[in-house]
Amino acid sequence: MLLGCDPFDVEYLWYRLYSAMRERGHITGFYVDALAGVDLALYDLLGKALNKPVYKLLGGQFRDKVAVYVGLGGDEPDAVAETAAEHVGYGYARSNCICAYSIHSFWRSCAPCATAWAGHRTHGGHPRHA
Repeated sequence: MLLGCDPFDVEYLWYRLYSAMRERGHITGFYVDALAGVDLALYDLLGKALNKPVYKLLGGQFRDKVAVYVGLGGDEPDAVAETAAEHVGYGYARSNCICAYSIHSFWRSCAPCATAWAGHRTHGGHPRHA
């Protein structure tokens, strides 16, 4: 569907690929993830062709810094705590954790990391409940 097409026609190509998936009932999951990869690749091609960074093609710079977070999860609190501590060492200041166990167990295990993370949030709990 992409061979022989003009990569500058990003919107048209995205619509064409998405429509082909939608007609087959694939509007979620890895099909959409794959489409996102194609979308990024097309913008990367454009940027290379124009010798411009992609953010310039998408409207320009908006801010100097972007806050990022690490996504954590698992079913073993101690293993998640170890991974959290590792990521604090990488410089992450925030995390998002999807816990498959008691939130109280998570906060007991991750207390040292929680003090290093301003703005830590979890699905299903809050540190004040520990």
